[in-house]
Amino acid sequence: MNHDGLLNLLLAYSASHRARQAKQPEPLELVSGFLDHAYRHLNQSLNDEEEHKSNATLATAIMLCSYEIISPNPFAEGITWQVHLEAARKIILARGGAKEMRSRDPVSFFLSRWFAYLDILGCFSGNNNNKNNTIPLFAGQYWTVDEEELGMMADFSVDCFFGFTNRYIGLLTRVGELMRQADEEKRTFIKGIRDMGYTTHDPEWVPEGQIYHDALRVREQLEESRRHSLGSCKHTQQTWASSEEAGAFDDDRILSDDDSSKEMLASNDAFHWAAQIHLFRRVLNYKREHQCVRDAIQRIIEAMQAIPEQSNVGNAMLFPLFTAGCESITAEDREYILQRLLGIERSGMNQFQRARILMQKVWETGSNWESLINGEFIG
Repeated sequence: MNHDGLLNLLLAYSASHRARQAKQPEPLELVSGFLDHAYRHLNQSLNDEEEHKSNATLATAIMLCSYEIISPNPFAEGITWQVHLEAARKIILARGGAKEMRSRDPVSFFLSRWFAYLDILGCFSGNNNNKNNTIPLFAGQYWTVDEEELGMMADFSVDCFFGFTNRYIGLLTRVGELMRQADEEKRTFIKGIRDMGYTTHDPEWVPEGQIYHDALRVREQLEESRRHSLGSCKHTQQTWASSEEAGAFDDDRILSDDDSSKEMLASNDAFHWAAQIHLFRRVLNYKREHQCVRDAIQRIIEAMQAIPEQSNVGNAMLFPLFTAGCESITAEDREYILQRLLGIERSGMNQFQRARILMQKVWETGSNWESLINGEFIG
């Protein structure tokens, strides 16, 4: 390790994680010192003609973003995960964007995929009322493999890094685009009604025209993507010739005996149903009591029941758990989701605690979670 910024970041990660695992107070001053060195090194690199676009500089920005998500630095006032994510975004743009970061360069490709995960889920972690909410980089055009890697395996294999398929990335980005369009149309609708002297509330708005039809199409694509998912990953030795052989996680298919395949498919299932919930609630404006929302929550719970509590796969399930939890209305569903979140919290991942507290505020107030969010990262 010959990069001071990355070395200090690794030391900060190590000290922070060790304290949480040992259930001891985090050594804040020690960690803050490591992070300060990393901040300074990143700033120097960003102003260096040769270093500002390097893999090391991009890795530093992405790792700082991830660290602030997992364990925000209390001494770094105003320096949030969004700040570091924006720095990473600028680095990728300076390098020519996604098309210049292909899998022929394994390091760049890995970093770009890490960034893609933070970028997309970061946009889902924003407040609808924030008009400056950043749109994902290359929205609607997310790439994950080279053009040479064609066929079903490339798009529909569950990726062990993400916990969902490559196909899902583009669809989730599309859901986010529709959410922003719906928010704008909703604001225009409410303003028009109020300008006429009437009162109205968000639930009275329903999407019309293109947004409505696009939402239904994306729902169909999400279902198609989920049903065709394969229990494989390019990083594992085992591959599958078809979704049936892979043991796709669905009621009408036979599951593989491979536990890791089952868990990856269950994770992929949960993420797909979570995207549908966002489509129902934030685009189509369905109420929590709507049967489509209820069914999607149950499917997420079923998927989670296929993932053992001690499995590492569960540590990546915040997005579907939080989504289902905030929209759940029954005590039984809420208790199950709460206990799964509490179990993952014990692994030392602080973003689960902050998301869980936000979810419980939703239960207490009955408000939509996006009106209460304040910097939490839902992923």
